[in-house]
Amino acid sequence: MNVGQRVELTARIEALGNTAYPGDQGTVEGVHSGGSLTVRMDNGRTHFPTRDEVTALPEVPQEADQEMRAALERGRRNMREYLS
Repeated sequence: MNVGQRVELTARIEALGNTAYPGDQGTVEGVHSGGSLTVRMDNGRTHFPTRDEVTALPEVPQEADQEMRAALERGRRNMREYLS
């Protein structure tokens, strides 16, 4: 695992009074000795799974991300024109 990598939990994790469940996703913020990770979940909370409790998500190529954003903007523009 690397810092910045997107991951999905494969186990239930409790940290700082909060629970994250299998399928929840986040971004690795820290990699520690012993296999522990610091993961900022998409809901903004931090959890500390081990490498065995996460699955790395495939990276979206930057070009695909740009294409998706452009398509979204075209859709928004079309909707604004339709509503006006």
